[in-house]
Amino acid sequence: MELSFVTAALRRRWWVVAAFAVLGLIPLFFAGGSASNTYESVALLEVLPNDDTRVSGTADRYVLSQVEELTSSSIAEDVAAQLSSADQAGQVQRATTIEQTPETDIVVVRVRQTDDPERAQLIAQTIVATYIDRLEEAENSARAADIAAYDAELEALDLQLDAANDAIQTAMQPFILRVGEPNFSVPPVDIVIPSAVSDRTLLTTEIQRLAQLKAALEDQESKINTRIVQPATLPGAPIAEGDGLIRIAMFVALSLLGVTVALLWARFSTKVLDEVAVEEVLDVPVSTTLGRNRQLRQDPMVALTRLPQELIGAVDHLAVQAEALASINQPLRIAVVGSQRGAGTTTTALALAARFAAAEYSVVVVDADRRDPWVTDVFGADQHGGVPALLGAGEGSDRIFTRTSEPDVRVLGLGAEGAALRRESVPSLVSAVSTAANVVIFDGGPLMDAAATVELCHNVDAIVLAVPEREQRTDVLVTVARQIAPVRERLLPVLTHPTRAEAVRTRPTDSVYDATSWNPGPAGDPGPASSATNGTNGSSGNGGRKRPAKASRSSD
Repeated sequence: MELSFVTAALRRRWWVVAAFAVLGLIPLFFAGGSASNTYESVALLEVLPNDDTRVSGTADRYVLSQVEELTSSSIAEDVAAQLSSADQAGQVQRATTIEQTPETDIVVVRVRQTDDPERAQLIAQTIVATYIDRLEEAENSARAADIAAYDAELEALDLQLDAANDAIQTAMQPFILRVGEPNFSVPPVDIVIPSAVSDRTLLTTEIQRLAQLKAALEDQESKINTRIVQPATLPGAPIAEGDGLIRIAMFVALSLLGVTVALLWARFSTKVLDEVAVEEVLDVPVSTTLGRNRQLRQDPMVALTRLPQELIGAVDHLAVQAEALASINQPLRIAVVGSQRGAGTTTTALALAARFAAAEYSVVVVDADRRDPWVTDVFGADQHGGVPALLGAGEGSDRIFTRTSEPDVRVLGLGAEGAALRRESVPSLVSAVSTAANVVIFDGGPLMDAAATVELCHNVDAIVLAVPEREQRTDVLVTVARQIAPVRERLLPVLTHPTRAEAVRTRPTDSVYDATSWNPGPAGDPGPASSATNGTNGSSGNGGRKRPAKASRSSD
């Protein structure tokens, strides 16, 4: 997923992210904070292996193994048995949290109890004391086994020593009986029975050695290195619950969910996302963007009489690009069409007319939207000959054009139901109206509404395609791009904002829409369009000053 897509999607659907973020903020501001009544007692253990214990692997492997021992159910059962029958091993385990302090041999034992700080301290102290007692029991058990082995050996040696002494006594008995005889002396024992004497000496030495080892083992100090660093504390106040972090985490999670929803919405939406998507479909750069304006959205007539200041630059930029597509000293013919209904073609056409009039060009706005002749209705052009008269369908009509409040802007109405505007009559219409003004602007409506509108695009110098940025369907734009491909080099896409479905159709009271007879002169001669003496000359960029009705396009 490209960064440009993500940025455009979030910019378009920012309110989705904002809505989810607001949902995440609700617990932060409105959740009731009940007072905590949980007490926590903390005890610290320094867990080190015995001096004669070999530890393989990482330095804290032994500590981790002892943490597992502390959390075992056997210790919990011992603690529960020592406290009272009311405490079960499961309750002790649920109340206890045991963890190693990172990169140290310190193990923290935490016990939480509700409304009973003394109980929390008692359980925590019992846990660490039971753990130390079990280590001592294990050491004593190992020592007792060694002492028992020494006792067994000493007992066997004593039996062997008794047997040696018995053998010596038996061997010496005959000599003892002769004691008292003249000239008789008892021979030495080592001469009478040397083997028994030797065995007795060896056995006596071994018995003494084993007795010393046993005594040393019995007097040996404990080799347990694990100790209680901090006895269990007595909680003085309830702990602060971590629901604040939970609420912050909820806010972050919902915000991220909003971002995900916005991206998925943009990904599977049937409407174009942004300017980049429009350019990809049309294969033509977007010329300009007509920003959102509430007045224009309600009444397109504002584009002709008082174009908002913030839109003047965009309209000027579009007009320059359109004029660059025409030949020098030839009338400029512009078709303003929409990618779909409600794209803002009338607003764009009137804005261009006001801009060219401000540059002292004579302008004719031709209503070519058969389904919605807004220009014809508002300017009262249905009372004049219009397109049928210009094409010769209304013979004898001396009133063809309708004058506006702008001296240099006239309107060519569609006529009765647009009957004269057919595909085959478009070339003749473009040729005939080109002799009436320096600039001819066709308000064509949606491109795909009529074949005549498509034909119109093939007979003009510039095609302004109004694309409603937030409402344009992708499939419709693809169809428009395929239809307009042969004249793509004359295409000027403009991003607009949707207009009201039913724009204001009331004829303004501060403008004059009067008929004028039209006597075609040389090509580019607009006739007596500037002869109006009534009406208001307000338009963008002119400050209400009078302008000549005729100007050569080469003088701009």
